[in-house]
Amino acid sequence: MTNLHYPNLAIAEFRSFRHFSISQLGQVNLITGKNNTGKTSLIEALHLHAHNASPASIESILVSREEHVAWASRERRSFDTDSAFALSPLFCGFPRLSDAVNPITISTTGKDHQVSLTIRVDWFVEESDSQGYRRLIPKQNALFDASDTVPGLVVENEGGRVIHQIEGFLHRNHSRRMKVRIPCEVVSPYTGRETSLLGSLWDKAILNDNEKEVVEALRIIEPRISTVFMVGDDVPPRNRTAIVRAVHFSHPVSLRSFGDGLNRLF
Repeated sequence: MTNLHYPNLAIAEFRSFRHFSISQLGQVNLITGKNNTGKTSLIEALHLHAHNASPASIESILVSREEHVAWASRERRSFDTDSAFALSPLFCGFPRLSDAVNPITISTTGKDHQVSLTIRVDWFVEESDSQGYRRLIPKQNALFDASDTVPGLVVENEGGRVIHQIEGFLHRNHSRRMKVRIPCEVVSPYTGRETSLLGSLWDKAILNDNEKEVVEALRIIEPRISTVFMVGDDVPPRNRTAIVRAVHFSHPVSLRSFGDGLNRLF
């Protein structure tokens, strides 16, 4: 099996995976587990690794789980260190910028050498050249204070390093094409019935005081959920989306972040 693209896989600090590894993968693999244990996250990690964490691959993952909606309507001209940032759902524990954001690593030992991918958050100073093009340069603590810096997403692999400015990441036209490491096609586990279509049904549940029963049902899978509410409009492009409060997170997160089983139950 040494000729496989992924004879083994190691993931750290991605979504629910603090540390995860799996060895002796075959040409066809069946991944099983209880609801909300990270089966879809495993597929997403493979997708990011295969596409070198390109902006398109990151955005497709966040959009598929409706994790971009919570930040889409916010104007963020500046960052404060206590803010939850748009890419937070990718990192283990939904960290804020004030937290120590541990880097995501996804790696496999291939036939000839280890093929790894690292995604981390770092702080930079924004600088413009004579033609007006902006670039990010690494912060030097002795020369700059927090007010001078902006957060950046650093993607590193054996081929080099790419830096993306986090502000407006999900709304920026990324013209630079990233080389695809391995041809990869991901089929979404979600049906065509997105949670936005459930908005009117949820309104009826609230009017009839039945939302408590729904929340209790969701707690069968995730006991730490306390509240579900819908945000957004009924008219595209800002459809309503299910947002969840859970006691182990300091801010609301998308229901889609909790896995297929919970969403299908909802």
